[in-house]
Amino acid sequence: MAMKLNGPRPGGSFQQLKMLADRFSYINWALADQAIVSGASFITTVLIARYLGMEEFGRFALAWLGVFFAQNLQIALVVAPMMTIGPKQPGSQRSTYTGSVILQQGVIAAATTGVVYFSVVLADLFAPEWRLGTVVVPLTVLVLVGQCAEFLRRYYFTFNRARISFTIDFARYGSQTVFLLGLCEGFVVEASISAVLYAMAVAALIGLILGLLFFGPVSFQASNMRRTLSRHWYFARWLIPTAVANWCRENFVYTAIAATLGLSAVGALRAAQQLVRMVNVPIQGFDNIVPMRAGAAFAGEGFGGLVDFVDGFVLRYTAAISAMLLVIAIFGNFLLTLIYGAEYAGYEHLVAAYAAIIFLYLVRNVLATMLRAMETTIFEFYASISGAVLVTAGSLPLVRAFGMPGAMVALAMFECVIILSLSFGLQRRHVAGM
Repeated sequence: MAMKLNGPRPGGSFQQLKMLADRFSYINWALADQAIVSGASFITTVLIARYLGMEEFGRFALAWLGVFFAQNLQIALVVAPMMTIGPKQPGSQRSTYTGSVILQQGVIAAATTGVVYFSVVLADLFAPEWRLGTVVVPLTVLVLVGQCAEFLRRYYFTFNRARISFTIDFARYGSQTVFLLGLCEGFVVEASISAVLYAMAVAALIGLILGLLFFGPVSFQASNMRRTLSRHWYFARWLIPTAVANWCRENFVYTAIAATLGLSAVGALRAAQQLVRMVNVPIQGFDNIVPMRAGAAFAGEGFGGLVDFVDGFVLRYTAAISAMLLVIAIFGNFLLTLIYGAEYAGYEHLVAAYAAIIFLYLVRNVLATMLRAMETTIFEFYASISGAVLVTAGSLPLVRAFGMPGAMVALAMFECVIILSLSFGLQRRHVAGM
């Protein structure tokens, strides 16, 4: 009689690995995409810091506050509600929902571009020594085109088409890296902040055009637009002042440093921040993955399901990022000198301090994700406004009194205030929902 053996089947291990890869393919594409984005951002930072010097790098950091402002408002008004509410839309309503968010994005892009333009003009009027007026045109072009490309990237993530998001970013940031390398080597024109911004805008346009090629059917229906915009507004109305508050945090700290310590000090802080932001790959991967799944967990199983999702995935993910931050903090001076050059040596204390601030941000992000999954954002408003008021009032006195360490204290206070406020809000929301 033949004996049946239960040994391993040929190809069984391969099949298991393939099944595991398929199961987590969305996460893999999201992380690969963020690796492209963060890698290109890091290379951009290194090239500007090395080739243009610390002072010019500081001027670039001030100009970038305009991009940061537009990004924050776009996330609050379009991206955050879309990535939470969009996956809940029935397939039959997706084309009309898409039409609504396209209209919303178009209005926001035009408005923020105008605000950035006039803000830079005013900044050049009141602080001509920063010479921001020379970059106003390329900066506003980048703000407009960059927002449109970013919208398409996030849209495809929202509806589980992460491969297309990756394709857009590979084209955009790959071409950006090539353009900047050519600029810094003097292949076409002499490298300058304006040339860098124009190169980034052209690269964003390439990503935008590519993303449009994959776009599905779109329809514009007045009743659906009103319903979608109303729901988005209900979700985002408290995130708008939150976005402005987040921008004020960066803006007032940077301007306080520029006014008190000069543009070179701004460049040193920006270099330390970008070094720590090497962890942006998993952090932004978190933002591309978790909000939709947290919203689905809460919709399907309530608060208990949301807590299980956080315990089972989010906290482990956060712990891994924290370990990366610790390594960067320990080897701060070595990494600064290796990557940016000898001009940036001696600022390892900024690296360690900013790594601690990013850890606080991770804690804040977990709490905010849970509240957003429950479509509750008012506590983020309270938290961010409180933190912004504190930073606005304290940045200049702290920088004048303690220099760069004072700036780090101001940023840390902002995060601590938000964590306390969100913790209170999460407890209140849970009790109210019981």
